[in-house]
Amino acid sequence: MLKRILAKWKLWEEALDGIDDLRGDRLVNLEKRVIPLEREMTKVQEHWRKESEIEQELSLDNFRN
Repeated sequence: MLKRILAKWKLWEEALDGIDDLRGDRLVNLEKRVIPLEREMTKVQEHWRKESEIEQELSLDNFRN
């Protein structure tokens, strides 16, 4: 019984070997994905600011109940 448990433990150990910092890797990958989105949002915000006052007032973004 103990030998089977140790054998399965060994399999898990080998499978997980080399996986040190999953959260850190995920955060780095997330940061790489967020940077282009932030740039795109900056462009969108710059475009939005170029609208005239009338366009801004008529915009659905400013709709209030």
